[in-house]
Amino acid sequence: MSVSINNSVSADPAGADVSANLQTYSGAPDFKPLYDSALASIDQMIQEMLKQDGIDLSDLGGTDSADSADSADSADSADSADSAGTADEGSGMTAQSAAGALAGYMHQNGINTLNPNQLYQMAYSPKAGTPPDVSAAAKFMLQNPDVFNQIETHDVAGADGIAGANDFDWAAQVGLDSGDTASAGASDTDDANIGQVNVQSAAGALASYMSQNGIKTLDPNQLYQMAYNPQAGTPPDVTEAAKAMLANPDAFNQIETHDVAGADGIAGVNDFQWAAEGGLDNTDPANLDTQTAASALSAYMNQNGINTLDLNQLYQMAYNPKAGTPEGVSNAAKFMLQNPDVYNQIETHDWPGADGIAGANDMAWAAEGGDASLPTQDAGGASMTAQSAAGALASYMHEHDINTLNPGQLYQIAYNPQSGTPSEVSNAAKFMLANSDTFNQIETHDVAGADGIAGVNDFDWAAQGGLDQAQH
Repeated sequence: MSVSINNSVSADPAGADVSANLQTYSGAPDFKPLYDSALASIDQMIQEMLKQDGIDLSDLGGTDSADSADSADSADSADSADSAGTADEGSGMTAQSAAGALAGYMHQNGINTLNPNQLYQMAYSPKAGTPPDVSAAAKFMLQNPDVFNQIETHDVAGADGIAGANDFDWAAQVGLDSGDTASAGASDTDDANIGQVNVQSAAGALASYMSQNGIKTLDPNQLYQMAYNPQAGTPPDVTEAAKAMLANPDAFNQIETHDVAGADGIAGVNDFQWAAEGGLDNTDPANLDTQTAASALSAYMNQNGINTLDLNQLYQMAYNPKAGTPEGVSNAAKFMLQNPDVYNQIETHDWPGADGIAGANDMAWAAEGGDASLPTQDAGGASMTAQSAAGALASYMHEHDINTLNPGQLYQIAYNPQSGTPSEVSNAAKFMLANSDTFNQIETHDVAGADGIAGVNDFDWAAQGGLDQAQH
């Protein structure tokens, strides 16, 4: 079939509308995305020319490319949003518009390829004259690693992390399916696993993996390889942690620059340890989960040459920490005390027998995600009250001439009791571990200073209502 198009200009409103005629054919292409991409490039060129003359486009009341596209064809705005995917709430970008901005910039500046390291520099340490929309587009690609992965592998299999200008051209021309695009931010990503990994636990998993494998630094390129092209034997949780870092570039930027100013995109193992220990946000123990707490402890142990931890040491770290102990580490220690089932599973995962001693390798295992059976928290002992638990322990201590108890002994009574130990006494010991603030109040009620040792008289005091009286 041949189609004849009349190129003559007609003032007759009833004349043939070329665009309307084209739409009558089911196979007619949609040129608007390509038009938007070209418009963005032209707008960028105009801004550069005006800047050379010392003129700011905003002073002229100019509009950016997005506004121009809207005014040029507002009737198609809904269709454009559908084809381009969900917009990023922060920058107002979509995968298609971000790709268009990058493609235009690459063509204009003779840039053939981009990788995550270069995107990071464009986002956080851009060269003078880099348009803000281009920096925002680079950040969008970092925040949506699945989108970038689809762009750079659409024509050649294998995630090498290098996207050519032709790849971004393809994406700018609606190469991506609308269902495959995403808005920026880990919470909005299509990969559900990223949303399940918080930054602190991700930092811990990476710090642990780096320490175990002699890796001193990581940059966005290496994170991308770990996420999309990992070496054999890389734990899945480490892969997800790498992806989470890519999807949270602001957090990665804070991690890699927290001790040295200047966004070079290189984060050392000490930087990830700092973040794992709560450097970004000192989380309350009640809001921690197993992986995050284990991450903080694993990082602290590696950093300070600590091979093992037991319940007594955890108690000291929580209630009587050495000077310089990060608050996030103290909170993590308290979490382990308050979740004794979790701690028990960590310290016995590779060796049966509850000796109450967890090695650095055990914490590293939990920091890297452990296995599917590792709980995030536990319920915390039997359905007792502080008074009834203290009474059960006081009675047992009197009966067996036990003068004092510390967290290590409570752990043994709870998880490795001597033959003949009543189940209620084991439950009471578990209750005290799971309610470490209560135990702390009991052992310090008459003598200040958290030494972690509670005498039989202390439990007698609590059994007789001392805790309730102390609160009045």
